[in-house]
Amino acid sequence: MKLYINGSPKINNSNSNYFLNKININDNIRYLYRDSFDDILKNIRRIDTIIFCFPLYVDGPPSKVIEFMEYIEDNNISLKNKNIYVICNCGFLESKQNDIAVDIMKNFCIKNKGVFKGFFKIGAGEIIGKCEKNRLFKLISIPFMIKINKFRKCVDNNKIVELSTTIRPITKRLYILLANFHWKKKMIKNNCYKKEDNYI
Repeated sequence: MKLYINGSPKINNSNSNYFLNKININDNIRYLYRDSFDDILKNIRRIDTIIFCFPLYVDGPPSKVIEFMEYIEDNNISLKNKNIYVICNCGFLESKQNDIAVDIMKNFCIKNKGVFKGFFKIGAGEIIGKCEKNRLFKLISIPFMIKINKFRKCVDNNKIVELSTTIRPITKRLYILLANFHWKKKMIKNNCYKKEDNYI
């Protein structure tokens, strides 16, 4: 039995939910920012595989993911022999920005006697998570689609997997321009952008 855990504060509308739905067909996703930890872990003895999926927050997992890990440790909940996978996505173009967050999860897994089976590090997750809504974006997300299918197969077969991806082909300069345009629109929408301010 598999446990899919969404660690994003955006819950159903998150990119993390989009990624989990690509590998999760029949099982329910549990949400750390909505569901109680007791409910999420009530069938832990029947769980053989746990898949964590979350966005990168200040080089680490979001606060609820850390709180969940502390809850497991504080309540002596056994992860012994359970396979654990991690999907971490960030707003940076480079997927390597997720390295520290994935290492945190790996160390947590080892400390609690889980079996760390691997990861999928996703760069430019904010764009990849919206690619299916835009025909042009579908083209730049092809590497992601190939790798998420590979990741799903590895999870289904309890195989070790280490994958990373980002959007291609986009230069860092172009990505920064697109990101600044996106943030400027959000700032204007939320009435926190002034022309005299040098935010952009």
